[in-house]
Amino acid sequence: MNLIYSKKKIIIGFVFLGLAGPLFFYLVKGGFSFSREVQILNSFGFGGNVINDFSYIKKIDSGFEILKNSAPLKSRSDRYGNLIEKEIAFAVFDTETGEVFEKRGWINESQAQNYRQTGIMNIAMESAGPDINIQPNWFNSFNSDYRIVDHPEMVVVANKYLVPSSYLPPSLRSGKAYSDITYAPYSGGLHVPEVIKEGIDYLNQKTEIAFNELESLGVKSRAEPTRLVTELVSPDLVKNILVVEHIDPDAFNNASNERKKELAERVLVIIGANKGLAYGLTGSHAGANGIAQFIRPTYDYISSLYPKAKLIQNYQLGTMDHDNIIKAQVLFFDRHKESLANSISRKDLVNALGISDEMLAASYNGGPSRVVQSVNKYGLAWINLQLNSTSVAQIFRQETIDYIKKFQFVRGERVFE
Repeated sequence: MNLIYSKKKIIIGFVFLGLAGPLFFYLVKGGFSFSREVQILNSFGFGGNVINDFSYIKKIDSGFEILKNSAPLKSRSDRYGNLIEKEIAFAVFDTETGEVFEKRGWINESQAQNYRQTGIMNIAMESAGPDINIQPNWFNSFNSDYRIVDHPEMVVVANKYLVPSSYLPPSLRSGKAYSDITYAPYSGGLHVPEVIKEGIDYLNQKTEIAFNELESLGVKSRAEPTRLVTELVSPDLVKNILVVEHIDPDAFNNASNERKKELAERVLVIIGANKGLAYGLTGSHAGANGIAQFIRPTYDYISSLYPKAKLIQNYQLGTMDHDNIIKAQVLFFDRHKESLANSISRKDLVNALGISDEMLAASYNGGPSRVVQSVNKYGLAWINLQLNSTSVAQIFRQETIDYIKKFQFVRGERVFE
């Protein structure tokens, strides 16, 4: 029996020309639409502008706490209830003094909705608080890249942003029409070793928790029913895929090896800064959601196949919960091992080599059928001919070829070893 659903169908190449980076929701009328993160860094650049020996993680946590305890955000609507402008709150870290403070401004909703066409966003700063001017290098709702004009020693470590409450599970809503969310947006000012390491440590911890839970529940493999699923899936495969999912392929394909490493680190910065909130509202036009980018039918299907795993039944909450969705990843890979082993006709290769991580990565991006077709046709060269030869018929879509290139690079960096 073949796997019914591929995990997702990512639509690429939309919104801006020349933009790159992880994919995030961009708020538009009628719902979320995707935009790509532009490679514009604030005045810090990569590696930050560390002047004093402050802990960036503690400053980010302090910023979250300040915004959590500050007054709710305001908004202004016309007489028909249409949103005109909304307040935004920033937690700013002064790397010279170590101070973290709040500063607020107002965003014009029309500019926010039309930014991808116009590139225009001017934040009107409130007079209260320090006299600083915060403006976006590039605007993408709660994950915008901000600069503090004429203050290169300062960096935004978190922002509180208004989103329609309908986009959040009921348990996370703070208002009827709109709710506050707090997030640490990526910037070059946060791209420092401490935050990168925090991201690595967080994924290591969450993956260990997920594997331990599956073991304690005694969840058996479908690929090899006498064994546990955790015996057949590599923790490093799971973690590497979580990084690969959020590296923009266009930026990656045009990058030097050093730049590719920085692109992978960007993902770890976002995870290290946000931890359990990281990528919680990241999605695609095809409906893939969360840090692991599952679509609802696949999530529900995996949950039904492995009831003993006790996955969270609510799709939105389940994809936002990192412990839970990593468990779902492990189950997904196990199911694909079963599907690939049953469908590949070259049993000699399956018996000799097993189902490789490249096969699972390719299946994760585009479903197992093309992997089966390529292995059956090209044998041991099933992926190398697709990656390196222009003289053979291309079985994989370009998106999957790019995905495998990213996967091989991240695995080769041995980030989690």
